[in-house]
Amino acid sequence: MITGRGGRDKRVPFRLAADGWPATLQRGGAGQRLFVDNPAIITEPGATWQQFERAMFNIHLGGTAKITWRGRQTAADQLLLDHVPLDGARIVEMGASDGSTAVDLIGRLGDRFASYLITDRFVRIEAVKYGGWTILFRDGLGVVVAGRRVVAWPQMASWMAKALAPILAAAARRPRTEILMLNPDARAILDRDPRVTWAEHDVFVPLAEPVDVIKVGNLLRPVYFTDDQIRVALRAIHASLAESGHLLVADHLRESAGSLFRRTENGFESVALTEPRSEIHDLVVQPGLIGDPV
Repeated sequence: MITGRGGRDKRVPFRLAADGWPATLQRGGAGQRLFVDNPAIITEPGATWQQFERAMFNIHLGGTAKITWRGRQTAADQLLLDHVPLDGARIVEMGASDGSTAVDLIGRLGDRFASYLITDRFVRIEAVKYGGWTILFRDGLGVVVAGRRVVAWPQMASWMAKALAPILAAAARRPRTEILMLNPDARAILDRDPRVTWAEHDVFVPLAEPVDVIKVGNLLRPVYFTDDQIRVALRAIHASLAESGHLLVADHLRESAGSLFRRTENGFESVALTEPRSEIHDLVVQPGLIGDPV
């Protein structure tokens, strides 16, 4: 398993929970920096997709953020729709977060595809309610401690982990409820369309069976990984694609961007791109990508 660039997150490891404070205190730029949407909402059965989407901004796992929103990859998706024969296609979306972008693309595909697998390295999380707090655990670690007024991230700073140690220790001894971190719209599609499934998958590991299209959304970014790490992921993706399969890399910095590639024997060739194009476009088409075994 490959993790991100490493080191502790330099952001302040706590914020004020917006739903626990008067709206008048949250106005202006300072208010936007101090207050966050409470990620504990994902444990509530009645959470809307909008609430779920906002909560993802405040869940940090594996060195990357779960940030996502509907409509963020429209321009990149259009490359796929315009340039790839999708009838009967087997499609995998990697780094799909809560499934918002999968909902968008599936809606545009209609009946054309054979299967659509929504993947992310972290799809499941465990929740414990204890003493007015909601604690979210993953792989035995407390990653979010959310109260009525404060949200904290123990893994961002050692001092915060120490401060929260009594709460985390007590919560760790209590029964946990598994939460599927897919928003209500994505779960509704899973319930009604047997072609659509989900799985936890690490982008650095080849898929068990080859597919026709792999979409990677806002995941293989230089801010998260080194060039060498990204090359490892690209080799795994290459090994996961059928002959002449397609890779769509979708980014969203200031605006939606993307690059579409076709698998070749020795790597990838560019098919189409937006302006601006994907951050890692040049890395994907770099000669000599396929060499060392994955």
